[in-house]
Amino acid sequence: MIVHQAGCAAVVVYAYANGETTHDVDAPLEEVWEAVLGAFEDLELPVASSSRDEDSARIRSRTPGGEEITLRLQQRRVDQTRTKVRIGLFGDEKRSQQIIKSIEEKIEPRAPPDAASP
Repeated sequence: MIVHQAGCAAVVVYAYANGETTHDVDAPLEEVWEAVLGAFEDLELPVASSSRDEDSARIRSRTPGGEEITLRLQQRRVDQTRTKVRIGLFGDEKRSQQIIKSIEEKIEPRAPPDAASP
């Protein structure tokens, strides 16, 4: 979840359980999908396989050390997509958060819903 506050930096919250890092991105699935592809390219993570439908997507890759990466996307609302990352058999919280952070950096910033239009 990203919390927007006037005059403050955004706070990114991750959930980590059973080896999987979960984060809700405030963007539609299509936009997050494109951000994931760009993030994987920036992080030099080759896409081994991918699939996508109307409300979900999955990408598989490998770390330079050979550990499997599985990233899943699930559309939660029109403007929110749940991102789940698992690295290796037991997970790697730090690397997973790095991938999610890279995805977040690719998403176009949005004004808070209560922001006045010019």
